[in-house]
Amino acid sequence: MERVQLLTALEQSEQRSSEAKKDGANRTKQTTPGFDRLFAKRLWRILRVMMPSLFKATSLLLILLLALAIGEEFAVYFTGLVPSQFYGALTSKDSEGFKTVLWKAAICILAVALGKSFVQFVSGWLHVLWRKRITEHLHRGYCRDIVYYDLNVLDPTLDNPDQRITQDVERFTDRLSDKVASKLIITPLTVVYYTYRCWESVGYFGPLLIYIYFLLGVVVNKLIMSPIVNQVYKQEKLEGDFRFQHMQLRIHSESVAFYRSGETEKQRLSLKFKELLSVQSVLVLWSFLLNSSVNVFDYLGGMLSYLVVALGVFGTARFDSLSASELSVLISQNSFFCMYLINQFSSLIDLSNDLSDIAGYTHRIGQLLECFDKSSDSQDDTQKHLADERENDIRADATAGVLLTNVSFAPPNSSQLLVEGLTVELCRNKNVLVSGRTGVGKSSLFRVISSVWSLSQGVVEWRIPYSPRFLFILPQRPFLVQGSLKEQVTYPLPPAAVSDDQVREALALADMNHLMDCRHLGSEQLNWYDILSPGEVQKLGFARLFCHQPQYALLDEATSVVDEETETKLYDKCCELGMCLVSISHRTSLRKYHDVELRIVGNGDWSLMDIDRNS
Repeated sequence: MERVQLLTALEQSEQRSSEAKKDGANRTKQTTPGFDRLFAKRLWRILRVMMPSLFKATSLLLILLLALAIGEEFAVYFTGLVPSQFYGALTSKDSEGFKTVLWKAAICILAVALGKSFVQFVSGWLHVLWRKRITEHLHRGYCRDIVYYDLNVLDPTLDNPDQRITQDVERFTDRLSDKVASKLIITPLTVVYYTYRCWESVGYFGPLLIYIYFLLGVVVNKLIMSPIVNQVYKQEKLEGDFRFQHMQLRIHSESVAFYRSGETEKQRLSLKFKELLSVQSVLVLWSFLLNSSVNVFDYLGGMLSYLVVALGVFGTARFDSLSASELSVLISQNSFFCMYLINQFSSLIDLSNDLSDIAGYTHRIGQLLECFDKSSDSQDDTQKHLADERENDIRADATAGVLLTNVSFAPPNSSQLLVEGLTVELCRNKNVLVSGRTGVGKSSLFRVISSVWSLSQGVVEWRIPYSPRFLFILPQRPFLVQGSLKEQVTYPLPPAAVSDDQVREALALADMNHLMDCRHLGSEQLNWYDILSPGEVQKLGFARLFCHQPQYALLDEATSVVDEETETKLYDKCCELGMCLVSISHRTSLRKYHDVELRIVGNGDWSLMDIDRNS
């Protein structure tokens, strides 16, 4: 049964790279991002993440926001009627009525001010909660199994997943909560109400003229918005590329300094920046057209409101019987109804810029979610965790390890085999030295064993759980987290899972006591690559290895930058702790610690031979 599970898992793993190629081709053929059916599908997917049910905090907060927005509209309505009441009181010289209107105006203005403040306050909280839900959901998908590796290394079709999770989500939720959510929902209701009041005041031709004006604005803006969505999408991609280039310079600043290649790096940065500016320049031009259209329709709307009122005054006889005072009051009311109806339509047109940005962010976040779905469909956790982390259920066989049977593998997106038909068993009391020329696939073997790369054929059978207690891979340049000294030693376990005494013992075994003399274990959050030399980084990696004390240690050139005396001490400690060693190395000094040499020749060829430790 276990073998069947393995075969199934590995078949699914083999399909991963081919599916990634097909998916990449499909995405290449995909039309440019815009307001289409795909946009609606992706937006609905994101909204379900933000508000999974009616009784979640985000949904209730949106309902509160809508209620506050409706209350604000009522306050605006009563405030809009105040000028007509002032006209009535002033033209009739009613001082008492004027005082009453004055108090009413103060209350209405205060209500509008408080209403806007509460709407902005709730919008801010909604932005925070929406971002929290989307980011946490993306983190679960991104950090599931090795999805982060697939997207950053194996699948080149998806650009800058880190930017999509950080910057794009923040901007998407900010625009949606601050400007779009309440307006898109409340504005249609206010449009219906003020359409009725406008029709009641000046007749059907008033609303009809305003609707024709609005539809004309929608058509014009839609023609301009579609190219902007695509440009926003491109701009965000290039922003990520530009930021990544700067990050590369920051990480490798020492190497760049050794080469004195600041001018070369400036040219590389300038090239990325030039690509970004070219897209931004096009975006500025299209934004100018869109802003011009929006502003023209805004200001023409103010004139249109008086035109509609004038048609009612000059074109009908319904106002002929009114006195000048009554007519001024009525004109003020009717102009408010018409102007506010136009204002509501104009506010929808004003949303064009924000909707363009939202569409671009929606496509970028939606693409990331779709990649998570594909990775989830092709995964099978039994591939790595056959024992389901139930360490007490491990076989009693002390030599159980990892068995590779007829394994062939090639680099991702390549058919050129590095190794073909390899059969070897990693077991206790049998240390393996992996040798060969640079670039023949030695490190790739570890990627296959850890299931980071998929197989072209064969089976990798795990007889132990994939956990630091049983198997630990130590690369040539260990990964050091931004954190305390204790976090470096206990990684990937949380610091609380390991006692301080264990950490001190592990550091002592790796001859890193001097770090304890000048650093506290858990108080300083440091960038350790800037503090330690390359050799010290490798020794700190061994301290991590000694902390976990796995049954199997896979060492990929793990002592390449330390002296042979230090290397001997570190390997002696590994043997004293009873670890089974699988080492990649070019040094002949390590042969004495191994029983078998696996020599990878290249072009799929390999050989396996015993090592005579006494020779």
